[in-house]
Amino acid sequence: MCYFDEYPEETELVTFGKMESRGITGRADDGIIVFVDSYSKVEVGLGETWICRLLRGRGLSQYYLAWPIEKVEKEQTVAGMKEENPADDGSFVALGNDRLFSKNLREGRYTAYRSPNGSWLQLVPNENGNIGCRDNSIAIEGLDGFMSGQFPKTLEYSCKEDCFLIKLEG
Repeated sequence: MCYFDEYPEETELVTFGKMESRGITGRADDGIIVFVDSYSKVEVGLGETWICRLLRGRGLSQYYLAWPIEKVEKEQTVAGMKEENPADDGSFVALGNDRLFSKNLREGRYTAYRSPNGSWLQLVPNENGNIGCRDNSIAIEGLDGFMSGQFPKTLEYSCKEDCFLIKLEG
């Protein structure tokens, strides 16, 4: 039985680093404990970082189940950030693969709102937000479906009271 459809659309960056009796565990951006969902059939190793969908465990449990989507290669990420991202001007850069980078993004949580036609994205800092930010980068699944052209791509934006309005199409 696979209950993939019950997983929310939000994704989290999870680093797996501990082996327990119930399998490999990790921690999400906000510190919650995560177990790899056995139904996913994805081999996750210790020390690996994955973009995952999370589902709260059954009952009153304090843990979450992770459905791994994409493995993050640390060497590629670090090298890619240095080459592809603007130095310090704070521009928003779409790196493709559903990832945005900006020196203006701070560690923590954000909530994203997309305009009905998909041409604008609003990012609002929110401690209860469903999008985690790490290393000035966030992942929003399906975002690259609203942009065309080559990646990396610099996007127009405006900022008002820590909220960002980003133009996805030009």
